[in-house]
Amino acid sequence: MLIQKIRYGIKTADMTVDGENYKVSLEVLSRHGFKVLQELEIAQFEEFLIESDQANTLDYLLAMLARAPRSEQEARNTLREKGYKYTSVRNAIEKVKKVGFLDDRKFAESFILGASKEKGISLIRTELQNKGVDQEIIESELEKAKVNESDVCINVMGKYMNGKRYNDTKTMERLIRFLIARGFSADSIKVALPLNEINIEGYMNNSDS
Repeated sequence: MLIQKIRYGIKTADMTVDGENYKVSLEVLSRHGFKVLQELEIAQFEEFLIESDQANTLDYLLAMLARAPRSEQEARNTLREKGYKYTSVRNAIEKVKKVGFLDDRKFAESFILGASKEKGISLIRTELQNKGVDQEIIESELEKAKVNESDVCINVMGKYMNGKRYNDTKTMERLIRFLIARGFSADSIKVALPLNEINIEGYMNNSDS
């Protein structure tokens, strides 16, 4: 196998070998010391590609976590979607978990802290479930957060109703559906609304059908 071309980037290099293009880890490439027009054995090149994929996977994962926290499932799915090998993804996930960079409990705590400013507990729970967070972690962190859903509902309702009239039937219908979609319970909505005689459960039943 002949290395025909190498174009160097910041962390990766584009490498052409026998007419095929590969995006490889610059660190691994430097460690192996490969040069243009160098002949490689098949086994030697395959081992190099495995090492390179592992390094690239870890670099991408660290950069992704630096931008925003992720659940373990989100991180794994993103890496697989990017085309990284299963073994490389598994190894990268384990490495960052060991140093605390990927922790579903910390992720859930942070997520609840942010989401509970504008969403009800039901929606927060569902979103964490969709992100692959274990149910025990979700319930434990929700309990620790001690979210006062009624207060959150009142704040969210106040922003929604800014300038709108509470005695307008259509507006109230839209408001109730909005609060239900945000995951607020019937009890929280009843506390928030100035018109407690409205049949909140009826709207919730319609939203489930």
